[in-house]
Amino acid sequence: MQTKIDIKELGPIKETTIRLNRCLVMTGAQASGKSTIAKAVYFFLSIKEDIIKTILDSLKKQGVNSAVSDRLSLRLREKFDGIFGDSYRMNLKMAVSCHYNENTFISLSLYQTTPSQNGYGDLEVEYSDNILNILNGGKYVFSPLNPTDTVDEVRLKEKLQEELTCITGIDYDVTYIPAGRGIVTTLGDQLSYLLVDGDLKPYSSIDFCTYNFFREILRVRSKFMSGIKGLMDDRKAYLLNEYERDSLNKFSDKIAEILKGKYYYRPGNEILALSDGSYVNMNFSSSGQQEIVWVLNLLFYYIINKQKMLLILEEPETHLFPDSQKLMIELLAMFYNAGNRVIFTTHSPYVLGETNNLIFAGKLYKDNKQSVQRIVDKDFAIDLCDLQALFVEGGIVSDCMDYELGQIDNLRIDGISKVINEEYDKLLAADSEE
Repeated sequence: MQTKIDIKELGPIKETTIRLNRCLVMTGAQASGKSTIAKAVYFFLSIKEDIIKTILDSLKKQGVNSAVSDRLSLRLREKFDGIFGDSYRMNLKMAVSCHYNENTFISLSLYQTTPSQNGYGDLEVEYSDNILNILNGGKYVFSPLNPTDTVDEVRLKEKLQEELTCITGIDYDVTYIPAGRGIVTTLGDQLSYLLVDGDLKPYSSIDFCTYNFFREILRVRSKFMSGIKGLMDDRKAYLLNEYERDSLNKFSDKIAEILKGKYYYRPGNEILALSDGSYVNMNFSSSGQQEIVWVLNLLFYYIINKQKMLLILEEPETHLFPDSQKLMIELLAMFYNAGNRVIFTTHSPYVLGETNNLIFAGKLYKDNKQSVQRIVDKDFAIDLCDLQALFVEGGIVSDCMDYELGQIDNLRIDGISKVINEEYDKLLAADSEE
């Protein structure tokens, strides 16, 4: 059974069910609900870590009276509010749920707190029995961990990872990369001062997804002291074969082509070394370079460390010229072909057009068409069976695949070109009038 997420009356989304493949593309106008869907996916598919942290925290605290499931529900309410805003003022019909498989689910809905507070509700969280058995079955609560005994904690965490992977099917980590990410390079080392200790206490002005994106950058930034080449040199002993080395070189070359340089981190400074030997501080680089640099860095970091990921990326095309948008989709395809999962939103007909090219290339490779190798590298080809494309408009979600052609219906987003061309034809006609 595919993992499916049901959404009702959340943000702009009226009601929809999303069945997740390995690659999901969403398009549609701004404020239509694409990010709401992406964030709902992030909320549910990153929940395994919430469960593990809640259990470990509970075991460390002597005399905890509340059930672990109650503590997890509190954590999930805080996470939900941090992603979607104050649930207290949402439509009382709001409900979201994730069925990881036939036997495993988590759902959230609103219930009215008091009759006098019409329209005001609080979140109620419900778990399937197998999740409750892990939370409250007594299996892990008989002996609080000694906070200094890291060996037991590591073993327990590994055991929980195994059990939760077994019942949810989530055998990957999840990263959400929001739009507006160029602020990271503007802030530089001030970034760490915006964050506070604790997983669920970001400043109120920073939403949960952006907060965790900041934390992920702080976690890996020091690994780029010698740039991508340094990462590759450190990992040479672990690369299994020549194909992996060639793929990483191909990946790093495309990154340099998009960035028009090579990124290096220095404490107190981030720089972009240019091909002519000069360099520019990242906070003075172009808006496109600032927007994309940490998308590219994280992609490379995950792929070189063979970290199995679900990447959720908002608007990979932001501030990029069309040729770089094409390169960006090729990199995402390489990342997907390395065994990862990818979800991205887009407003760009160039992004959808290149995605369609890579789908077509995937079909030609399956059909053993030899000439395709001279046009599109096999590492970029996309298997149509793994892809789904959604169009979101006014809170309504529809499939925008043309299954007869085996392509995304690009006219859903590029239809405005026809309107603009028709307008120009009318202006030409007006100009020719006597």
